[in-house]
Amino acid sequence: MAGTTAWCTPEWCDRPAQRLSVMPPALRVYCVPHAIGSASLYGEWSDRLPSWVRVVPLEYPGHGRRFGQPPLTAIGEIACVFARELAADLDGPYALFGHSMGALVTFELARELRQQRAPLPVKLYAAASRPPVVFWPPNRGQYLSALSDSALLSRLNSFGGTPSELLHNAELMDLMLPIARADLTACEEYLYRPAPPLSCPITALGGVGDVTFDQSELTRWGEMTSATFEVVAMPGGHFFVRTAAALLSWLAEDFRRVLGFSR
Repeated sequence: MAGTTAWCTPEWCDRPAQRLSVMPPALRVYCVPHAIGSASLYGEWSDRLPSWVRVVPLEYPGHGRRFGQPPLTAIGEIACVFARELAADLDGPYALFGHSMGALVTFELARELRQQRAPLPVKLYAAASRPPVVFWPPNRGQYLSALSDSALLSRLNSFGGTPSELLHNAELMDLMLPIARADLTACEEYLYRPAPPLSCPITALGGVGDVTFDQSELTRWGEMTSATFEVVAMPGGHFFVRTAAALLSWLAEDFRRVLGFSR
């Protein structure tokens, strides 16, 4: 397998048993986190999915393992960075999985790979995200990136995606707030560019308790593909990816279906 760049080191590289395996994976799954999140969101997935699946978490510049790099403020820019980093590794079946902002990034990543005439994923999984055509409605109100530090911290706390002990650590917040503003700017300033739909299947996943947006909007992800499309409901709220038992069980079965494996 071609090597990955230092900026995009997969979590599985730290696992000796997997690193020494001579059997190539049947499927690579490139996973992109939510805004203000990191690749560690997917840190346990390798141990909880079939051994023939290789989970490759992607890290945003400025986040997690890439802390110290300038965070990016445009979805398309992030997608281009990932496309460059993955180009040499797309030598077999792969899927893209993105949560919230990460779903939008994976969509633009797939479009960028198509532009580069690279192989498309066997499926794109968009979790807990409005579709690109209505990702940030103009009537949604004040941009979060423009809020004061205290107001932004209050909103982040209400979202429930950031540990409260982190939000109350002033030193860590001094480091995190610029990253948060960059991610929020990327979401708020995203403009969907009409183009032919992708030719890969798309599954939109929503948490049954997610109140961050109207879950009926998930159906519009179907406009983004000329292939098969489905909406799948998962137990939990917006961050159902974190309580991942039901999700991972469903994904394992869906990966088998996508690859044509029998039980």
